[in-house]
Amino acid sequence: MELRNTYNNNNSQGSFSNYSSFSPNFSYQRGSASSEIRGADIIAEYLLKENVPIILGYAGHGAIGLLDSIFKHQDKIRHIQPGIEQSGGFIADVYFRLTGQPLAVYASTGPGPMNMMIATANAFYDNSAFFLITGQVPTTQVNSGALQDDYRFNGDMSSIFEPVVKKSWRIRKVEDLGRALPEAFSMMRTGRPGPVHLDMPYNLYIEKSNISVPEPRINGSPSGWKTSISRSAVGNALDLLVGSQRPLILAGGGIRVARAFDELKALAEHLNIPVYTSFMGKGALPDDHRLNLGVAGVWGEYPATEAVRNSDVVLAIGTRFNDLHTGSWIKGYVYNIPPTKFIQVDIDRQEIGRNYPVEIGIEADAKAFITEMLSLAVQMINELKI
Repeated sequence: MELRNTYNNNNSQGSFSNYSSFSPNFSYQRGSASSEIRGADIIAEYLLKENVPIILGYAGHGAIGLLDSIFKHQDKIRHIQPGIEQSGGFIADVYFRLTGQPLAVYASTGPGPMNMMIATANAFYDNSAFFLITGQVPTTQVNSGALQDDYRFNGDMSSIFEPVVKKSWRIRKVEDLGRALPEAFSMMRTGRPGPVHLDMPYNLYIEKSNISVPEPRINGSPSGWKTSISRSAVGNALDLLVGSQRPLILAGGGIRVARAFDELKALAEHLNIPVYTSFMGKGALPDDHRLNLGVAGVWGEYPATEAVRNSDVVLAIGTRFNDLHTGSWIKGYVYNIPPTKFIQVDIDRQEIGRNYPVEIGIEADAKAFITEMLSLAVQMINELKI
């Protein structure tokens, strides 16, 4: 796959430094003395406020206005054009998994947004996130059959994306951006992460309004958003875990999302309890760590799967118990429930007890929960020493 930085300061050919008469900037420049601001400038300047380092996308007529505004800030936000739209989505997906930082991704109109569906769905179901902007025909041409207008059944790109995003916003006037942008970034990173979507008619990129660029919401990131954890519930979970004969800790993808690698390692070592992972949790503990049993499941490793079959208590953190991990929930293939008892911790309460009954369920961020349990474990061990 070829990645191209489309802004080349050393060569004006092929860059956007000289605007043609087809460019929105040819007749819609923001005046230095004007209090008005273009829709695309609002988006670009807001991305800077959210410290977005990269925007990815495949350029088309439905994105020219946005690109003109991004170009003004090329020293602060890098533009990458992949060979096809969905590649931009996959790059942003992986970037979030590795860093916890969401990127911006854009597409033109019609086929461009449709080519983003696979990458968006992949991120959504794996709890990864990026900010997706898709172009739409001008507000005056909706349902007219204009170029790449999805008009036959009332053009509505938001409804197409709704099953695979946390939320989609239909922007119908520049002023809508003042509310939509902070909401989108807050929702994208709060709780269970996931992609969000802006459906943006491309005439609104160049139309102006006198609104201000909005400010990011406070506590819109995982580090600033924690569920309240009952110390007594964590204490009960710890008592059940240390009182068992064959305890295990299951590290799911929630460990990665919460960046709780160090906390997991400290808890496992302090309690001397083996750790196994789901497929999404692989890497939560170093592969060569003495307590790492590996991945359990249909495509997992024998030591992990055999240990799970014979475990009496499992502390499961941030996992969905899907069919590949559980062997399609067939008793004895991976899990034996009963007699195995579950302590399930997840930031999404709908996941708790969804596929298996739980002895103790705790709705919490993985990092916050492990930190609290580790604190109680240290206290417990110190009291035993006394």
